Amino acid sequence: AEEEAATELRRLDELVAMRAASAWLGDQPTLGETVFARGRPESMGLLLGTEHAVDVIAFLWASLALFEDDTPDPDTVTRYRPSWSDLYSVTEAQDRILRILGEGGDGAELEHFLPEPPVEVEGDGTALDGALRRSSAWATTFSASLELAKQNEIAVHQEEPFAKVVLTAIGQRASP
Repeated sequence: AEEEAATELRRLDELVAMRAASAWLGDQPTLGETVFARGRPESMGLLLGTEHAVDVIAFLWASLALFEDDTPDPDTVTRYRPSWSDLYSVTEAQDRILRILGEGGDGAELEHFLPEPPVEVEGDGTALDGALRRSSAWATTFSASLELAKQNEIAVHQEEPFAKVVLTAIGQRASP
């Protein structure tokens, strides 16, 4: 019985030692997670015996030949660039909204605050120019209404998603 007890005590001592070793290994840094291996040295600059010889005069003559060739210049195409000065500004839209709300008193839908479309002279202005001006009017009027609402000068109201946006002066209720 004493031998079995001594054997069991040795096994328990070995188990304690294995658990201690396991805990020690678990606490060690792991390669690729907490510790990273040193990278390989770069191969650049390690080639020995390579030397580039440049004949400076030949290089200059070759460069000059590139600039003196008789090939025509590349074709240049004029790109359409709209006249941005003719588009609407946010400050104009803010003034227009405040003026119309001051005159009318009651709120109105956002499209009521759009500027009048310009009268186009025959042959002056294209369909693209008209669409661009219309988009500019909508964008600046909407941006101006949001800015005025942020400054607490007007109220912007919309009953439900995709419904008409109604602008009213502060202190007035939005009319549906």
